[in-house]
Amino acid sequence: IEERGLPIQQCYETAYWPVRTCLGAKNEMRKGGEQRFETLETHLRGRGPLSTHVKMNLQGSEWSVLEQLIASDEDQHKIRTLDMEVNFGSKAGSEVEATNGLDIEGRVTREVRILEALLKKFWVTGTTLEVSRMGWMPASDCPTQQCREPVVHTVGGFTLERFDVSFVNKKLVNLDGGPAAAYAFAQPVQGLPMPSVVGAPVGGLDLRAPVPWPAVSCEYMKGNPQSSRPGRPCLPPANVWPYETRTPWKLELGERLLVAATPAIGEGPCGGFELFGDQSWCRKALPSQSSQPGILGLSFGIEERDMWSETFSNQFKTPTKVFDCFIPLEKSPPMSGTAPNATGHAGCEGKAREDRHLSFSHCYETAYWPVRACLGSNSETLEGRTYETLDTHLRGRQPLSAHVKIDVDGSEWSVLERLIASDEDMDKIRTLDMEVHFGFRAGSERRAVEGLDAQGRIQREVKLMEGLLRKFWVTGTTLEVHRMGWTPETDCPKQTCRQPWVHTAGG
Repeated sequence: IEERGLPIQQCYETAYWPVRTCLGAKNEMRKGGEQRFETLETHLRGRGPLSTHVKMNLQGSEWSVLEQLIASDEDQHKIRTLDMEVNFGSKAGSEVEATNGLDIEGRVTREVRILEALLKKFWVTGTTLEVSRMGWMPASDCPTQQCREPVVHTVGGFTLERFDVSFVNKKLVNLDGGPAAAYAFAQPVQGLPMPSVVGAPVGGLDLRAPVPWPAVSCEYMKGNPQSSRPGRPCLPPANVWPYETRTPWKLELGERLLVAATPAIGEGPCGGFELFGDQSWCRKALPSQSSQPGILGLSFGIEERDMWSETFSNQFKTPTKVFDCFIPLEKSPPMSGTAPNATGHAGCEGKAREDRHLSFSHCYETAYWPVRACLGSNSETLEGRTYETLDTHLRGRQPLSAHVKIDVDGSEWSVLERLIASDEDMDKIRTLDMEVHFGFRAGSERRAVEGLDAQGRIQREVKLMEGLLRKFWVTGTTLEVHRMGWTPETDCPKQTCRQPWVHTAGG
């Protein structure tokens, strides 16, 4: 530079060409012919696969450009890397036509969905989020909570209105490489205020965790014999791909599902966790040791014995209703009404049990009622069995007055579909414990999935799990314990196992 006498530092060793134009959704002139806009597709035309590195910094005009890009698999395949500054809620002039009629929530929802859609063809390789957070000082900048709320932000309050993000085309990154293929999820932000489970819900808040990033190792929870665990589950990847097939949508939906099922609330906001078998309960949501008027437990699918309803009856002094239409009555004392009922305080313990000559363990200190019905999306009779809806049993109940457990072997999805369509019913539920089944073909689901292929059915189920996050926090799952029992190296040493309907990137 010195020898050539260059007064400025900009210098290109390899040829470059300046183009006096802006990037837009249309090829057009604006501002009376003073500003030319051209599409990304125009400049990708004729290029080969994986032949182009792209950078965008358009100050809010990127969304319609990206919308066109994600609609074209051909154009996406041409891009090796994509680097962008993204701007949420900026109201750029070039976006006016695309967002006409949308309010601020609609505009930002559109932008988030566009960013999510890029994940079909690209991996995220980095962002400036952490550095931006290092420079954010809410304690000094907003000591009296006088700052404007950003149009989009994390649970901890950090703004996501503008940041830089880098992508690489998935065709360039092979996920066969063992631990390098593993994807884990963000842990809850520690030490920051989060909404209380028993307080007013955060209207419209999407609690999905950030996009996953690679994690090579993690540790299983120590000293915890329970099946359900709070916090981010440790899910190490398989060292080799264990399945006969590799269907991309099963992985992509699995990554979305893992986000939806990852606990995003810590011990502080919950006042600790009560761990019992397959449940991780937020203590703030549980009844006290003495009976609380108006609180009821609803347990759908109990089989022979239901420890969930017994625990609410005996430990939390909560009356319960138990439901099942499959188990033969002679095999289930609770369903047949022969289990000791409403015995009173300590009536199911040690000496009291002996004094009453109880020969079996089923026992309820607080009243329970058996209902010979299954849970379904409609009140009807199917194959000789009675089905009743969840809203039937929530009708007339007050807000936050019902603990609900659902274990109905694949019949849960249409029930959940009705539930998330009713804010009123969701607001009545204090805690929701479920066993979820993906890809099951339950008879009660036939009408709801008619015409859907396997991908459509699983996608519907994942969307329903995501839909619950609008009103509920995830407090725990059994995923980590299930991973501890999965041994792909011995179970599938020759990659002979059937690929599950939905799974993580690690298998």
